Amino acid sequence: MKHKKLGVLLLGVFLISLLPIMSARASTSKWTFMIYLDADNNLDPYAWLDIHEMEAAGSTADVNIVVMLDRWYKMCGFNGTEIYYVHQGSSEPVWGDKTDKYERNMGDPTTLSFFIDYVANKYPADKYALVLWDHGGNWRGVCWDETTPNRDCLNMTELKTALTASPVTIDVLGFDTCLMASAEVTYTISLSGKVDFMAASEDYVPGYGYPYDTILEELVANPDMDASAFGICIVDKYIASYARTGNSYATMAAIDLSNIHILVEDVKNLATELIANIIKYADSVTEAKNDADRYWFGSNHQGGYIDLRDFAEKLGSLAPDLKPLIDQIVSHWGNVVLNAKCCNGPHIRAGEGLTIYFPRNRNRYYTPDLYLLSATDFASYTGWYEFLRLYFEEHGPGTGNP
Repeated sequence: MKHKKLGVLLLGVFLISLLPIMSARASTSKWTFMIYLDADNNLDPYAWLDIHEMEAAGSTADVNIVVMLDRWYKMCGFNGTEIYYVHQGSSEPVWGDKTDKYERNMGDPTTLSFFIDYVANKYPADKYALVLWDHGGNWRGVCWDETTPNRDCLNMTELKTALTASPVTIDVLGFDTCLMASAEVTYTISLSGKVDFMAASEDYVPGYGYPYDTILEELVANPDMDASAFGICIVDKYIASYARTGNSYATMAAIDLSNIHILVEDVKNLATELIANIIKYADSVTEAKNDADRYWFGSNHQGGYIDLRDFAEKLGSLAPDLKPLIDQIVSHWGNVVLNAKCCNGPHIRAGEGLTIYFPRNRNRYYTPDLYLLSATDFASYTGWYEFLRLYFEEHGPGTGNP
């Protein structure tokens, strides 16, 4: 009897000791939705418009909505960075102030790391979404901060570093920024090992950005949705929003980063063959490149990026010897791009979800040194940098002029 009473006593002590842990687990939400809102530039007027959209849904017991906001003093009249917890109808400041003391450089990876750490610690959840809000430049970088002396931004290495240091897995990484749905960006981010799915646009993103009201209302109504479903949801809500407003250039894709390495291997195999036989394939490459869906659609449709799948399929038709390599890209595409949609505009014929760097000609957007420096992981591993160099610099027709 004595041992039994002791056992019961010890069990009671053990259960009491677990109460804080059990309580913490019970308070863990299903999703925490983080927005890294870098409005420290000419996008400042759109910042609170988007936060008010978030307030239309508001946080619940299952979904936390948390924003780090940095505004541009030239428009708002002050410096400072704040973190807000978004309620339905209002936003509560939980860190920072509108003073120089709290001014943060949103182009510094330590600022992004701080935000992720702060939110993960204060608002734990089963799943996390992180949205980067600002200008985007594909592999050139994202999140430009005008308050810094040199207009600092997060380059690809810095973004990868910040994500690698994350204490939690980012189930969905959204880019409310232009041009970030590329082979170069997705591969670099995948190397962090901390991001499962991504939602981004091949083309520019209008100033109003994501429709946060409809996206978050869906998440709040269905907090048990998994990461892939939420990535697909972002695509659907985004395209539906701009279809209503008549924006014909809107594109968005949900990408599974766990499979991007397979597609990258396919690109590497294609680049290897093109490098070895550049003269043989140059004319076909030129025709396919010139006819492929091109981004962005400003600057007289001369942007430096083309739709990867569209280019590959056109090249396979023009150069039958390359068809087996092209077929690999096409067959693996659906395992990487889960959902790609465009409004009823120029991209509807071929906006397949991922771009690759391939300027129209040597005189427009061809910056090989910057490409190798900024998109190092992809450019060097696949041989795409070397292919572009041979095409544009060592082979006459490589000027690429139509």
